[in-house]
Amino acid sequence: MRHDDSNQFGAARTAGAAWGWDATERTHLRLSWGEGFRAPNFNELYYPDTGYGYAGNPDLKPERSETWEAGLEFAPATGHRLGLSAFRSRVQDLVAFAAPGTSNAININRARLEGVELEYRYRGSAWTFGGNVAWLDTEDAATGLLLLRRARDKAHADVGYRFASGLELGLDGDYASARRDFGGNPGAYAIAHLRLAWPLSPSWRLEARVENLGDRDYSLVQGFNTPGRSGVVSVVWNVKH
Repeated sequence: MRHDDSNQFGAARTAGAAWGWDATERTHLRLSWGEGFRAPNFNELYYPDTGYGYAGNPDLKPERSETWEAGLEFAPATGHRLGLSAFRSRVQDLVAFAAPGTSNAININRARLEGVELEYRYRGSAWTFGGNVAWLDTEDAATGLLLLRRARDKAHADVGYRFASGLELGLDGDYASARRDFGGNPGAYAIAHLRLAWPLSPSWRLEARVENLGDRDYSLVQGFNTPGRSGVVSVVWNVKH
């Protein structure tokens, strides 16, 4: 149970519950239900209209939602794990990007979001690999139109190898289908990332990552660029107790 008290939007009480059951030594079932409350953030309420197609709306209402989720996890053999999840959400007053003809954020009176995700994971002494595929169906219940900027199909895959020296190398890949947006629909994209981790000592670790390895041009929001190939190197210190 949760109680929120906002001096701008009043009080809201939400609740949630979850149940899990080990049906066998290798099979786990779960079911959950929850209510949600989200007040609009500062930008959604007050961002000034700069002429670039987005502005806040001080008349926004807070979002309220109800979500059901069911899942199954199955371990067919040592190191292997399969997962299947399905969810359904109903949202009242969903805060969304501006509608055609206005630059202000808006509330969508009733929105529906449903999806299914399939996941596989393997972890061995040296190799690790896995991935997931998700299908999402969203719509404005009043118009039947798809919600903006939400890909209907998404996928992720990764593979990694740990050498005897402790050096770890990995490759990740992500895919997303085309999405509905104002001014055009950003197309589908697939990008890859390279990662490395090298233990320098029991407490110190060197990590590096190259994002968008193929330097692909893609867009998440119509009219806004995304980074090309980029990299980051970091040193991590884990305090041992």
